[in-house]
Amino acid sequence: MTDNKIPPHNIEAEESVLGAMMISPAAAGEALEVLVPEDFYREAHRTLFRVISDVLALGKPTDPVVVAEELKRRGLLEAVGDRAYVYALIGTTPNPRSVRHYSDIVKDASRRRTIVDNAYLLADAAQTGKDYGPVLETITASGNDSIRTSGFWAHEPPDLPPVFFVVDDLLPAGLTLFTGREKSGKSFMLMSVALAITTGARAMETFRVDEPGAVLYLSLEDSTRRAVERLKMLADEPFPDNLRIETSWPRLDEGGAAMVESFVKQHAPRLVIVDVLQAVRPAAKSRNVYQEDYRALESLKRIADAGTAVLVAHHQRKAASLADDHLDLSSGSTGLTGAVDTVWTLKKIRGEADAVLHVVGRDVADAEWALRFEGGFWSALGPADEYRGGSERRAILQVIAAADEPLRPSDVAAALNKNLNTVNVTMRRMVNAGQLFQPHYGVYAVGEDGDDD
Repeated sequence: MTDNKIPPHNIEAEESVLGAMMISPAAAGEALEVLVPEDFYREAHRTLFRVISDVLALGKPTDPVVVAEELKRRGLLEAVGDRAYVYALIGTTPNPRSVRHYSDIVKDASRRRTIVDNAYLLADAAQTGKDYGPVLETITASGNDSIRTSGFWAHEPPDLPPVFFVVDDLLPAGLTLFTGREKSGKSFMLMSVALAITTGARAMETFRVDEPGAVLYLSLEDSTRRAVERLKMLADEPFPDNLRIETSWPRLDEGGAAMVESFVKQHAPRLVIVDVLQAVRPAAKSRNVYQEDYRALESLKRIADAGTAVLVAHHQRKAASLADDHLDLSSGSTGLTGAVDTVWTLKKIRGEADAVLHVVGRDVADAEWALRFEGGFWSALGPADEYRGGSERRAILQVIAAADEPLRPSDVAAALNKNLNTVNVTMRRMVNAGQLFQPHYGVYAVGEDGDDD
């Protein structure tokens, strides 16, 4: 090894990546999933990559005219060459659809340069008699992701930070998938959660917001008019200044994920809402449904793992029944539920409560909440099991009170069109609770506690 050797690099691959990014926003999104500016060998290419990334994050076209103008505005055009060089990069790109391959070549050269640099450090320490322990630590900390692993000894587990909740008992940090039937009120619920977080109010009148903060809400099935009307229905003026609502957004692989990351860096929101997944879902690249479903959430999972809670709405399967396991109700494969940390499932039920929200996840206790949806407002009625029992008892009390005389369980079951055995068991329990009493054998009347129910 001699000092005059040129470090590993591939200029053609670097130029092909940059050219592809200016030809296609989708190619730009793919490159951003693989590369960072420091992966480029030429400083001019690092500068170009940063500027193209910033232009994409701002939602502007990434064509050479816009990029060159942005370089000029920042005083960087001469640093990368001139306009002619920027324009010529498009002509050097054989096929923008091959951007992933070009990016892998650039990444591989970057890793090899890191290995070479580390080898020089270690060789210099060995030849000069220096303690090479610190050099090895530096190499380990240098981020050589081609050889780095992650783990711990079982007898010395690391201290884990506490899980933080954006909304107590409902929405922990991480990536949450929210499934429900179309036209079931999901968007009203999402807007109400967004308003609760931005203002510090209780979500659905029940769940405490841990800490108020900004929210990015991608309301992608709404027009601007519809989004404004929903906002005015659920909130009073002045509206929160930390709620950003977008009704149009690029697909995640066409710059959408990069734009979300840019918003997170600038505004540090407590929550990002995507309503709905299908509007930003990357185009399929294979016929492996599980793999494609998992990949659809990959970039959002990366954002969530970096510290920003992400809540993604998705439609249920049309053929789903109320008896289905709620984790199996989302449209698509188990790749979707497998990729997330928490799953919300909204299911319609009979009775006074309009729906039940099932919550299950890695960092939240499994729960079912009875909800009411009225006039665009969602309110939580309490744990679903308790509410179902309370609803059944209220119905029995109403039937007996309306009859103005003691009734047999068979009379109540017929009036409610319920199973006789179920009604009989419930009425006996209501006697124990003081809600009913038996003035004569086999008949029941409203008790003292039943009058107050």
